[in-house]
Amino acid sequence: MRFNVQFLVAALFLAQDIAAAPLVGSSDARALAETGDFVERSAEPAVVLPRTTVKKTTAKKATAKKTTTAKKTTAKPATKKTTAAKKTTTAKKTTTAAKKTSTAPKKTTTTSKSSSAAASCKKKRALTLTSTLGKRTTHFTKSTAPSSIDIEIEGTKFALTKFTGNDDGNNGVVYRDSAGDFAKTPLSGTLAKEAAATKAVGQLKAHGTDTCTDTEWLISFAAKGANLQNTSAFRTAKAAGSAQCQELAEKAATLTVAKAKSIFDSTKINHGDLNAGNVFFDDAVTQVETLIDWGSASKKTSFPTLVATNQAKLSFKALC
Repeated sequence: MRFNVQFLVAALFLAQDIAAAPLVGSSDARALAETGDFVERSAEPAVVLPRTTVKKTTAKKATAKKTTTAKKTTAKPATKKTTAAKKTTTAKKTTTAAKKTSTAPKKTTTTSKSSSAAASCKKKRALTLTSTLGKRTTHFTKSTAPSSIDIEIEGTKFALTKFTGNDDGNNGVVYRDSAGDFAKTPLSGTLAKEAAATKAVGQLKAHGTDTCTDTEWLISFAAKGANLQNTSAFRTAKAAGSAQCQELAEKAATLTVAKAKSIFDSTKINHGDLNAGNVFFDDAVTQVETLIDWGSASKKTSFPTLVATNQAKLSFKALC
């Protein structure tokens, strides 16, 4: 009987609890009824919930740690790449510097060549320039004229050797090149007038100032033929005796005057210097091939036949 009373009291308490907490499931009530330990069972959920929360929080912290570690790990390769990029940039700069250094010797070499050419030119100029009353001039003298010289006129280079075939005359020094062209440089004054006459008779090749020595030059085309003393006809006549040589000299003078008059008739230019060195014949001395050296030439209204004849005869007969 006592057991029944206790059971009823417990049932009342249970009914009150159910009324106060309607959200509790029927399965919970059934479990409490079976064990009879209402107080301890109802307290367990409060213990479990905090523990579950702690675990989740710990997991979050662990996740945060992993994320942080991952970020740090990811950052390291970026640093390596940046370092590699810096090294690559440094290498490029070093290579560029090396290239610039390699270019320097080339510039030095070019400068050396230019300096060498300038020094050579200066040396040539010193040989050709003379002093007159303390003033530098740009003319040779007969005593200082070199036996050979390289010049450049109007962009063309000429390698010249002093011409020994005849006397230079009073107004210039005469040279020849390998092609047989004649080159003349004045002892004083200018060759402008002679260049104009030489051009008028069709013999001018070049006229101007040498870029290195500052000396004036007149280049005329190679003369056909040979001077009288270099022909076989002259050698034969001279070997035969004075009379034969004088006869040939007379003939040479006549041919020379005829050639000079022929040129005058077409140009009105009188040669003015019919000496033996300015006249070139064929080997048999039957005609004049070329008259050179128009330095004494001038315009005339009529040809001075008498003067020209006397001049030519005097020069040619002197060879015998």
